[in-house]
Amino acid sequence: IDPCSRMFILGIPTHLDTSQLRSVIENYGDVEVYLCENCPGNNSWAFVGFSSREAVDRVCRGVRGSPHRIGA
Repeated sequence: IDPCSRMFILGIPTHLDTSQLRSVIENYGDVEVYLCENCPGNNSWAFVGFSSREAVDRVCRGVRGSPHRIGA
């Protein structure tokens, strides 16, 4: 497993579940999602594993300059 194919995502709205988050980020590549669905506070976090580091690069290129809004 390539550690560079993993990513930590913060600030996910707590009303999103794993399948909703997966439907947004799987556009970048095959993915495994581990979402903290019952986190205290207003936001959750997720640990996401992609099948390749190229998928992580695609996410990062898509984010620069325009933050993703997931479930806003």
